[in-house]
Amino acid sequence: MNTNIIRQILDIQTQAERLISNKADLPQIEEFAKYNDELKSFLLTKIKDNFILNYIKEIPTLNPRAELFLVFI
Repeated sequence: MNTNIIRQILDIQTQAERLISNKADLPQIEEFAKYNDELKSFLLTKIKDNFILNYIKEIPTLNPRAELFLVFI
């Protein structure tokens, strides 16, 4: 598999862990959510391996504002 694609998959995980450990604010989370969705869409069009596709499909779609709203309810 293309090492660039592997790097991109690992990048999602690394950035998510960094946001959690640094207690990121809403703009940072929103930016990550946008990046996450764009990268996931890109990978779904480029990856042909079903094993890897299943993992990509499990990457959650983030909606930080909706999730923040639920915290206050």
